[in-house]
Amino acid sequence: MYWIIQPIISKSALVTELTYKFAGFERFSSLLFDSLLGILIINSIPTEWKLIENFWKIVFLSIEQLENVINWLTQNPAGLKLNDALNTFLSNFFLYHIHLWKSYIIALQHSSVDRIFLVGFSTLGFSVLIAFISDFLRIVSLHLFCFHIYTYRFFREIFEKKFFEVLESFLEKNFFQTPKNFWSPSVLKN
Repeated sequence: MYWIIQPIISKSALVTELTYKFAGFERFSSLLFDSLLGILIINSIPTEWKLIENFWKIVFLSIEQLENVINWLTQNPAGLKLNDALNTFLSNFFLYHIHLWKSYIIALQHSSVDRIFLVGFSTLGFSVLIAFISDFLRIVSLHLFCFHIYTYRFFREIFEKKFFEVLESFLEKNFFQTPKNFWSPSVLKN
C-alpha cells in the first residue's frame, strides 16, 4: 500500500520540510528558532481572525463566477464558431468537473483544516506552516491543472485527427492524379 502513495508523499512540501527538520541534532538551533517564531506569530494573531472564513468565501465566489461564465458562454458563444452540440457537450463537461471540485472543496472546508493550520503553526514552526500552506494551495487549485489536461487532450484528439484525416484524403485524391505534381520534381531536378 505504501508504494501507491509514496510518489505523492515524496512531492509534498510538508513532508520534505519535516524530514529536513528532524534529520539531525545539529539543526536543533534552527528548529528551536523556527518553533519560537511560530509561537510568537500565533500569539500575535487576534482571536477574531477572519482570514480562513474570507478564504472560503473567495473560493466559493470564484466557483460561482466560473459557473456563471460557462453558462453564459453556452448561451452566447462570444465569437466562438462551435456548433451547439459541441458547446453543450463542453459546458456540461466542465460544469460537471466544477461540481466535483465544489464537493471536494466542501469536504476540505469541513475537515478542520483551520485547527490543523493553527496547531501546526504554533508548535512545529513557521517553515512547517509555509509548507502546509503550499500543499493546501496545491490541493485547492488542482482543478486548474485538471482543466488544462482535459482541454488539451480533448482538443488534441479532435483537431489532430481531423487535420491528419483531411491531409490524408487530400494526398490520396490529389497528389498522384495531377501531372503537375508528378512531373514537377523531375523537371526541377534537371
